[in-house]
Amino acid sequence: MLGLIRKLASLDCLTLYDLTLGDIQADISVPERGTVSPLNSSLGKIAVYFGPQQYPADQAIQVAKYLLLTLPALTEFLAMQIPKQPLVEFVTKYTQQYPHLANIRKVLCMQKDNSCFLA
Repeated sequence: MLGLIRKLASLDCLTLYDLTLGDIQADISVPERGTVSPLNSSLGKIAVYFGPQQYPADQAIQVAKYLLLTLPALTEFLAMQIPKQPLVEFVTKYTQQYPHLANIRKVLCMQKDNSCFLA
């Protein structure tokens, strides 16, 4: 997934459905361990479907957080099949360290019961 985003640097909107993590975990770093280098991307909107049968929710949340940190042009983020609260707390906590998080106008998380959150 990260390789695709890197190759399509001028893309404005991207939808990823039923993807697998593969080796993405090797690319993910925790913010406390230092700053995360942004991807060279103009991606402003991204929608990602995290299939719960493919990997655990905690890994999907970690990937979502990583995408939020590494995509500086991002203004809208749609994540399916993960809970909303960890992402909302994450954006609130790290906006000072990563100022581009303040530009995110919309975060939508849809879960199995079709509940959603919009901020």
